[in-house]
Amino acid sequence: MLDSSFIDAGSNAYYFTDGAIPACADRAAFYCPPANLTRQASIQGTNGAVATISFDVDNADSDFAANAAALPGLAGPAASSQANSFDWGLPFFYGRNVYVAFEAGAPAGVVGPWVGF
Repeated sequence: MLDSSFIDAGSNAYYFTDGAIPACADRAAFYCPPANLTRQASIQGTNGAVATISFDVDNADSDFAANAAALPGLAGPAASSQANSFDWGLPFFYGRNVYVAFEAGAPAGVVGPWVGF
């Protein structure tokens, strides 16, 4: 269990530790698998609800070479200071509605902070 995980639109990629996926030789902050991968991870809310999320892990060198505006499969190894976390970065937001309630807010009658998707 990665109990320090978080959803973060400020991170440009998914960041997590997976020793089976090679990092890029020229960009060690990103993964470069020989073929694009599909992975799954579960996320649990403070209310106990669990969701299993499928996500892609692309070869970052190929992604950057495409010069695309959005990289939904961009992923990389978590920093050593975040080894016990999964950073659900910007690609998490692509293709789904994500709702954020800030602290002291209570949209839909539920006091924040919370993230819904």
